[in-house]
Amino acid sequence: MGMVIGNSICYALLNPIQPFLPFYWVRGQVTKPGGEGQSFRTVTIYKAASGIAKEIRAITDGQGNFSLNIYELNYYQNESIDFSDNEFSIAVYKGSDGFGKNAALMKLERNVGFVINNIELAAGEGPIDVIVPEGTVPLTIERVPGSTDIKISWNPLNFQGPQLFVLTGSGIGEFHNDRLAGQPPIWASINGIGAFNQQHVNEGYIIYTGLEAAIKEVYIKGLEAGRVPGDQHPNNLGTYLSQAPAVGRFDYDLKRGNENLVSIPLIQSNKALGAVFGTNFMDKDKIRTYENSGLGSWPEASFSGGGWDNGIDEVDEKKGYWINVSADKSISIIGSVRQTNTLYGIKNGNENMLGAAYPKKIEITNGAGADLLGLGAAVGEDVIIRIYDNSGLGSWPEGKYSSAGRVWDLGIVSLESRKGFWINNKGLVPKDWTLIKPY
Repeated sequence: MGMVIGNSICYALLNPIQPFLPFYWVRGQVTKPGGEGQSFRTVTIYKAASGIAKEIRAITDGQGNFSLNIYELNYYQNESIDFSDNEFSIAVYKGSDGFGKNAALMKLERNVGFVINNIELAAGEGPIDVIVPEGTVPLTIERVPGSTDIKISWNPLNFQGPQLFVLTGSGIGEFHNDRLAGQPPIWASINGIGAFNQQHVNEGYIIYTGLEAAIKEVYIKGLEAGRVPGDQHPNNLGTYLSQAPAVGRFDYDLKRGNENLVSIPLIQSNKALGAVFGTNFMDKDKIRTYENSGLGSWPEASFSGGGWDNGIDEVDEKKGYWINVSADKSISIIGSVRQTNTLYGIKNGNENMLGAAYPKKIEITNGAGADLLGLGAAVGEDVIIRIYDNSGLGSWPEGKYSSAGRVWDLGIVSLESRKGFWINNKGLVPKDWTLIKPY
C-alpha cells in the first residue's frame, strides 16, 4: 500500500527492509569557498532534539555530491519522522584539512519528496568524528518516554547479535575500562541479568529496566560477535573491551532544600536542561549554576508545568549545578563516557564552580600529600578545593594545596563523580588546568 508525496510514491511499510523504505531525500553538494566540490566528506543528519549521537551519514562522491534519505533515521535510529516541526540538523564533519560545517537546521517541504541543501565548508567548523575501534560496537542511549527505563541501541545492519557487557557501581564513580575478574566492580555479560530486556536485539536495541536500589551507576559496552573481550586489540593499546566506547546512566539521590551540588560525569548529546536532568521535578524546583566570567552571575532555571524555563540555555559538563527540590527524590542522567583529557579554565579568586567530567572517583593525594590532580602545578599558587556534603545538615569539607611545599593537606582526599566542587585559585591570574583521564 502506497501514498503519494508530491509526484513521488512513498511505500509505507510497517517493518521496512532496506532498500524498500519510505523516502524523503536530502541532496546537495559540499564545496570549499570558491566552489570546488569536496570528495570523501562525511555529511551527518539528525533530529535536533536527539543530538548527533542518533545520526545518519553519507560520504560525498568525486564531485562533492551526497544523498541521504530522512527515513533512514526511523529505520536505523528508531526516530519518528514528523515534517511539522522541521527540527532536522545537517552538518559536515571536520576533515584532516580543518574544514567542516557546523550544524544548521533544515527546512523540509512536505509537498515534494526531496530538498536540495548545498553546503560550503568553513575553516575550523564541523563536529569531530570519533573513530570506533575495530571489533567494537558504537552504542547510543536514550530515555524511554514516560518511563524510568533506558534504551541502548546500535545499527542492526552493521552489527548483528553483538556481545553486550555491563558494569555497575555505587554512585561515587566506579567506572573502569576492562577488568573482567578480581576486585569488583567487574564487567560481565548482560545475558541472564533480568534488568535487561533483550526481546528486540534483532531490531538493534535492548531496554534496561533498573537494578536494585544500591546500584547508582551502570555502564554498557558492545563488541562484535566472536570477539574475545580480554584479547589484545590490534591497535596494541589494550584489550578489545578496553577499546570499546561506553554509554551509561548515573543516579542521584537529591535532598529537599538547596543541598545538592552535582556534577555531570557523562557526555551529553543533547544539552538542553530537560534532556539532561529529565522532568521528574515539581513546580518551583530550581537548578542554578555559576558563570565565572567577569564579576560572576547565577543563571537559574525553574520547573513549571512539566518543563524547565529558559534560565539556563544548555548544560556544560565541566560545571557544577545546584539542584533545589521540594521533596527528596532520585533522578538520573544518561550519556557517553569521556575518553579524553579535560581542560578547565581556572579564574583567579573564588569563582570556579566546577563539575567532575568523569564517572570515576579521582584521588587528590596518595596519602603523603602529592599533587595527583596536577592542579597545583598548573596554577602554581595556593589552591583551595571545597565540596558540599549534602548528608544531614550539610557541610563544606575543604582541601588546601600549598605552593611552597607542593603538597595537599588531607582535608579532601578525592573528587567523587556525583559531586560538584569549588576551586579557589589564590593566584593573581587565571590558569588552564588539564585533568588527565583517570582510567
